[in-house]
Amino acid sequence: MESSCEEFQGGDRVAGAGVGYASHAEVVFVPKNLCVKIPDGVEFHQAAFTTLGTIALKGIRQAELNLGENVAVIGLGLIGLLTAHILVNTGHRALGIEIDP
Repeated sequence: MESSCEEFQGGDRVAGAGVGYASHAEVVFVPKNLCVKIPDGVEFHQAAFTTLGTIALKGIRQAELNLGENVAVIGLGLIGLLTAHILVNTGHRALGIEIDP
């Protein structure tokens, strides 16, 4: 099957996401803007967190934070924890709050 996508070649390791597109299968058709090459040294099980990290990062960007601000992350499930880690690693102070005992 010929592809018009120049970003990826046959045999590339790729992580993809998107409701209705990305699935657990050997072959799927996913728009290229929902895919990224997996860098050498990154395992598939690590790359599986790409989408979750993207969700966390989108929330941080929408908050329009300034460097060094204090940020409360309410809800410390997987995405909340990823959000807190990204915040700390980008120069913010994160306060995690979990309301579910």
